[in-house]
Amino acid sequence: MTFAHRTLRPLSRVRRPRMVRVLSDTSVPVLIASRSPAFAEGMRVFLRGLPTQVAVCHTVHQALTLVDRGSPHLLIVDWNLADASGMELAMELGRRGVSVPIIFCIEPGPYRPGYEAQASALGAAGVLLVTATREAVIEAVSEAMDRA
Repeated sequence: MTFAHRTLRPLSRVRRPRMVRVLSDTSVPVLIASRSPAFAEGMRVFLRGLPTQVAVCHTVHQALTLVDRGSPHLLIVDWNLADASGMELAMELGRRGVSVPIIFCIEPGPYRPGYEAQASALGAAGVLLVTATREAVIEAVSEAMDRA
């Protein structure tokens, strides 16, 4: 494949820098709750190389079921899930007495400051834009796990 007189390597052969900070010696269970399968897969890819066991769900109901089965050490939650909001998930976990760090992922836009304030009021461990870089995700996960 050529572009502007330059030969490009296929993406499978491009060396990517590894910017992995080890969080612990054992695998950390992480639950990603997102209405978007593409976003969830992107988060899973960002967490590759970290000592994590990642589970994915798309609804509040599925998230609550997975939390009941085995308590994850971290939740990465899309602000809007398929059946309710991530905020409702956080409130329900609080009502059940489940204490787990939650990182909310929000869309950029005019409502962002309000979402960040609501997430903070719920005790969120962090807030990321859905457009966050891998480095920002790893930093947010590291900080959340340090506080847990």
